[in-house]
Amino acid sequence: MFLPYRNQNPPESFPYATIGLIVVNVVTYGLTTDMGIVVREKIAIEGGTSVANFHWYQLFTSMFLHASPLHLIGNMWFLYLFGFAVEGRMRTLKFLLLYLLSGILGDVAHLLIVGGIEPKVPAIGASGAIMGVMGAAIYLFPHAIVDVFWTFWYRIGTSEWKLWWVGAYYFGLDVLEALIGSVSKMSGGVANLAHIGGVISGFLIPWILRMKRDDEAAANAKSTLYMTNDVTLLSEKELANMYKHHPARTDLVLQWLNKSVLGPIGSGKTRDDAVKAFKSSYTKILADQPIMPVYQAVSGLLLTDPQALNPRELGMLAAKCEKEGHYAGAIQLFRNIVHDPRSTKSDIEGAAFRIAMLLESAFQDYPQAKEWYEYIKGNFPMSPIIGQVNARIEFLNRQAQQTPNHP
Repeated sequence: MFLPYRNQNPPESFPYATIGLIVVNVVTYGLTTDMGIVVREKIAIEGGTSVANFHWYQLFTSMFLHASPLHLIGNMWFLYLFGFAVEGRMRTLKFLLLYLLSGILGDVAHLLIVGGIEPKVPAIGASGAIMGVMGAAIYLFPHAIVDVFWTFWYRIGTSEWKLWWVGAYYFGLDVLEALIGSVSKMSGGVANLAHIGGVISGFLIPWILRMKRDDEAAANAKSTLYMTNDVTLLSEKELANMYKHHPARTDLVLQWLNKSVLGPIGSGKTRDDAVKAFKSSYTKILADQPIMPVYQAVSGLLLTDPQALNPRELGMLAAKCEKEGHYAGAIQLFRNIVHDPRSTKSDIEGAAFRIAMLLESAFQDYPQAKEWYEYIKGNFPMSPIIGQVNARIEFLNRQAQQTPNHP
């Protein structure tokens, strides 16, 4: 026995359609079977596809009927296993189109070839549509890692297969059974031609739509991230690749920036792309990520390019550092704003005042704090905060007079 049980290829968006289809199929099964064991004969005849009793709507209804619990579970398991990733890449509407077209074309293939052999036997099940999803997965993610459970004689084990190996196994099995059925003039109760038609349709649809395919490097990176959820284990190239598929993951962007900035000199375009991604996600990164990794990444970036972030962006990070108690980092960022030639008068005044306040309140370094207040007073005598500055200088003068001198 051979059974795939885990796809190490996380979806790139929430799989609304896949989950919805699973729910619809399960509910439909409960409503169309006797005690959840076997589908009612009348429903199978009226809703399934057959040559003797064909109606166009059966191409749709047959996809949501299942003969037994095992039939339902097997189909829903494969839909879950491959549908999440395929829908994540194709997005919901295209995925639904793929699912329905694969199911219809699979039924048509079955009727044209097997319908003449057993014209009165209705074909039911989502197998054609789900094999279409597997066909799309083979096209989109051929190198994705799939964990499989197997038994052989008295041995039991698990192993990792490439997704296209899994697809080739089941496709080959259907082809073999279809050939045997054609020779024996019996289908064996399995619509193998519907499976084959579904796989081929599912493979061709994303090809026609020119959907992006993952290479082996992308598949390995996704597998590493899926199994460990540790972005630090990914290389700079893998992080760049993963960002294309998961641009909303701020931890990926931050780690990519770290590795591109601190990595070997000459990263070139990769570094530029990482900086661009970081800046485009900057507000979300500040909201989502802990302050220290963000500060360390920005510090490394500023060492190589002091003007990589503008004064407003530096101010946002400095304010977060101050709020979360990283006062030394906040002071350094405010200093950068003071010395940045792009800073406005207002930027410099505000940054200098925050430096003075932090030196005074967080570090009790009154002489240094007074120097910064004096800096504001000397350079911006008409500043709207000059009253507060003078008040702080007077306070610090009194503090100095009250502090006893030690020999």
